[in-house]
Amino acid sequence: MKVTGVYAIKHSSTGKVYVGSAVDIHRRWKDHRTRLNCGRHGNEYLQRAWAKYGHDAFVFEVLEECSKEQRLVCEQHWIDTLDAANEDSGFNLIPTRTSQMYGAAVTKLQLKRWAPFSKEERQQLCSHLFHPETRAEAQRKATAAKQTEAYSEKRREIAKRGLTTASNRAGNSARLKAMWQDPAFRAARLEGLTRGRNKTNARRKKLIHEIV
Repeated sequence: MKVTGVYAIKHSSTGKVYVGSAVDIHRRWKDHRTRLNCGRHGNEYLQRAWAKYGHDAFVFEVLEECSKEQRLVCEQHWIDTLDAANEDSGFNLIPTRTSQMYGAAVTKLQLKRWAPFSKEERQQLCSHLFHPETRAEAQRKATAAKQTEAYSEKRREIAKRGLTTASNRAGNSARLKAMWQDPAFRAARLEGLTRGRNKTNARRKKLIHEIV
């Protein structure tokens, strides 16, 4: 079942917290775990803590369910309430989420650089990034980079470092077994597997029919 709202990833010992929001909270948590286990999470502070203490040192909780339209406002409330953008009490790099585009929503690492400019000036300086040709060229370069052997080797190295350790394998196995004990999760997964099998069978029948 999809849940929209605000969530927290909390370090049990220190109490430091990362606050986020998503249209599908549980899918976002799965994405966080995957990136953290692979060592490629975008939040360097949270990544370092995860690598140092391990996944067992963190707990995930839903702070508030809300509508899609209100989720950033609710997220801002919890960032402020839990002081999550303070390095002593939280992992959040972005102190405010009320504006998503070159307004106040910049990371702490960018604040000093962007501080002299107004919101309008920031938008003007970054306007070229939204030009269709610029975005298309960036996409072409990214696609080309992913097809190189160097990129493939780097991805294999990251995956090996994050997923093949005994502790990570044991932790992933334990989490998966626990998830399958949940009737709702089991039913959803089985339904998805059934849909996939039906699509595969349908494609196979269509191919056989075309051949015959």
